[in-house]
Amino acid sequence: MAQPQTVLIVDDMPDMRSLLRATLLKLGITSVVEAEDGAQALAIYQQDNIDIVFLDINMPGVTGLELLVELKRIDPKVHVVMVSGESSMSNVRAAIGFGAKGFVVKPYSADKIEEALKRFS
Repeated sequence: MAQPQTVLIVDDMPDMRSLLRATLLKLGITSVVEAEDGAQALAIYQQDNIDIVFLDINMPGVTGLELLVELKRIDPKVHVVMVSGESSMSNVRAAIGFGAKGFVVKPYSADKIEEALKRFS
């Protein structure tokens, strides 16, 4: 199974982006791009060749779920893993219902991130 080459992290919290970036680099991902909001994420996704998106649900402005819907509209094959500090069943169900390929609860563990990467194909 192919490992993703380029990962986009979308999270409004800089420390969460840094933590996830460090974890991805440790797991062998060589190219990590970051966005702090939905508008920035859309611009990056449309101009870069992104393999997988780690997307925070709770962000100001455009929520992660709204961005997920928009990414799916642009590219139905987009591989999105939702991340959230709140793992309520309604969040998980909504994310999967909108087409997310996985859900990782913050704080991240390397095992959970690695598991999400393994589902990438």
